[in-house]
Amino acid sequence: MMPLGISGIITNNIILRDMAQKYNDLQTLLNRYLELEPEVLVVEVDGDTYEEFMYAADAAVELSEKVMVKIVTKPVGIRALATLRERGIRTMATTIFSLNQAVLMTAAGATWVAPFVGPTMAWGGDGFELVNQISEAYKNRPDTPGIMAGIIRDAAHAHVAYAAGADALITFPSVYWEMLSHPGTDQWNRTFRDAWTELENRDQLGGFLRE
Repeated sequence: MMPLGISGIITNNIILRDMAQKYNDLQTLLNRYLELEPEVLVVEVDGDTYEEFMYAADAAVELSEKVMVKIVTKPVGIRALATLRERGIRTMATTIFSLNQAVLMTAAGATWVAPFVGPTMAWGGDGFELVNQISEAYKNRPDTPGIMAGIIRDAAHAHVAYAAGADALITFPSVYWEMLSHPGTDQWNRTFRDAWTELENRDQLGGFLRE
């Protein structure tokens, strides 16, 4: 799917935990992701102290210039984010559930912020309002991060995120194909395909059909 306009591969620690078992360890797994030649590989790291965070972040960055470090929103995370900004390392601030959090992670230097639209809506919250508040706060301000709506579990959530002002989504291949589908599109595609078949049946597609 990489040639279809996919921006890259985004991991979280649940994915890393589960997939690392298949590929023996985290470093091997991340190298396999890089073999897919994504434009960017977003690698989430974690730790209980600033030093642990930075050690893991440095290890991720050393893998490839394509690596962007994903930072969870908590005190040691924001300190690590600020350090990475000083070093010119791209970062994504994740686990954002409020405008306040987005603003603070932005001030610390996040390249992207990832408001958690899917979980917010799953808990009965307003995913549109979450993204829209961040989008409005960034409007007409220089050097604001991109907004990448997080954990989009279906096409309805994707619609909400984009309508609210998200620049991109974090989602799954199945949701990608769901976003492409619409009953009206299905109906008209069948109509056009039937017309094409009629041209074929009348032998009027010379030069347009593979022999």
